[in-house]
Amino acid sequence: MAGSINSDNTGCSEAERGKVTISNVSLFFPTLGLVATGTITGKYVQPTGGTTAPCPSGGVELAVKQPGIKLSVGEEPEIDNGTTGKNTFICAVSANNWVFPKTAPTWAPFSDFTASEKPGIWKD
Repeated sequence: MAGSINSDNTGCSEAERGKVTISNVSLFFPTLGLVATGTITGKYVQPTGGTTAPCPSGGVELAVKQPGIKLSVGEEPEIDNGTTGKNTFICAVSANNWVFPKTAPTWAPFSDFTASEKPGIWKD
């Protein structure tokens, strides 16, 4: 899958701010005998840090109507949370309850410790 996320703080039009696009989706639902392919859209949800928000660590609020998705049975696709018309969320999760590191990573150039002919990231 590929995708894009527009910034909330951008020169984009209001409709494009925070827009999330997940393209090249292919989902198989064997119990339903259904295949869904295409592009899923939604809106970025900022982390809130609270415990009552749908996505305390941030995530994507999926649009209910999904015109970019084609279903093998030809119905108009919708994604809801099990209640008709209610949005569902894809939430960010992390290990140790940290979404972002406390400190920025340190970066250093690779060293050619194997004295290879063509130094780089891969062992040769």
